[in-house]
Amino acid sequence: MNNNELILRSLKALRDNGPCDPTRGICHSLLREMRILLNWRDYDEIVGDCMTIVEEKFFEWPDFSGRKSYPICHPQSNWLDDGDVQDAAAEAFHSNMPKWDKEHPYGAKRWQLLEWLIEKLEAEIEQETTD
Repeated sequence: MNNNELILRSLKALRDNGPCDPTRGICHSLLREMRILLNWRDYDEIVGDCMTIVEEKFFEWPDFSGRKSYPICHPQSNWLDDGDVQDAAAEAFHSNMPKWDKEHPYGAKRWQLLEWLIEKLEAEIEQETTD
């Protein structure tokens, strides 16, 4: 299993099972799923490369906040300047807004990003197998 396949399987497990800790974001939850899949085997050697892949994809997401540590925009940040949007993304993450509630605008965006990452990786893996 290559890194993209590991990330994809972990993202799908997160989507299917939901986060183990609803106060955490995609990255923390993804790391947990990777540990489970790898059973800690080679985890330390692989995790950095995998997180770099995921964080680079954040920059391609159309709704990206501009800040890789906090990729989900604050639900009311559409009127802010770019720097303020990035600050608002961090503020939203550390607030009491529900991170994984599909009915809340902030939580819904997290699920949208998760689905987008899955679709992006599926397409890339498909492309790799046809090349």
